[in-house]
Amino acid sequence: MEHWPTSGFLLVVGGLLLIAVLCSVLYRRQRERTRKRMLLLHADRIDDPDDILLMLKTIMQEKARLKIHCNDRRRTYTSSLLVIDPSTLLIDELFPAEGNERIRESNFITVDFSLRNPEGQRLHLSYSFPSTYVADEQWHGLPAIRIAFPTLITRNQKRSYLRVSPPVNEPLFIRYVVQGREHIDKIVNISASGARFYTNLGKSVLAPGTHLDDVRIDIPNGGSISCSAVVRTLHHNEQPVIINGKQVFFSCGIEFIGLSDAVRDNIVKYALLRERQELKYLTREFA
Repeated sequence: MEHWPTSGFLLVVGGLLLIAVLCSVLYRRQRERTRKRMLLLHADRIDDPDDILLMLKTIMQEKARLKIHCNDRRRTYTSSLLVIDPSTLLIDELFPAEGNERIRESNFITVDFSLRNPEGQRLHLSYSFPSTYVADEQWHGLPAIRIAFPTLITRNQKRSYLRVSPPVNEPLFIRYVVQGREHIDKIVNISASGARFYTNLGKSVLAPGTHLDDVRIDIPNGGSISCSAVVRTLHHNEQPVIINGKQVFFSCGIEFIGLSDAVRDNIVKYALLRERQELKYLTREFA
């Protein structure tokens, strides 16, 4: 009669311990990859080949849209990243189609893209890298374009100001008057030059170029923004956003008009504080 613990029991326990150790190692590696990726999202300059590769893989994972500029022209063409090779990238043909001819004739191109934060879209940061056209190719029978592998990715902020989103527990709201009526909407993100907010007002009210009067936003520990604004963009949300139990279908981007230097500085301080808070959270969460 065998005495406890039996050899079979010890094998089972040993196997379970081995599985637990492997799971723990895989979990730690995944957390480290996630931590590294999120810290990369805040880097101003990325020139390490491994970090560049990580960013490119993230573009493919999120199916992020690429915005292509040929030479110094302002016209933008859209594409997507298809394949990452050691020295080149394969991207989809450009849209509009005229961009495919432009890129062949170009001396250099600039590629812009934006990524979602894994913790939610609390920080809205965009990036760009320089490249060059290499050749036209086919990918699964479809037209594609090969470009040079980037050696540098830089963070850029449209309008030269950091754009951040308010935390869930401290939302910001915008009050404004348009067509003689006051509206109150929740802010998606804000910078020292403008803001984006959710709204159910369509293009009949918030068409690009529309002026908003009596704009007011209360900034925590930063006083109030009081100015006018002009609508720059109005987009239909990919999915309806639920705010206070109601579906909201649009997001509107505005540019502030007539801000004093003191108020603009307060917004800059708020944006920098939000980014520092986010970085502290990431460091604590993934340490």
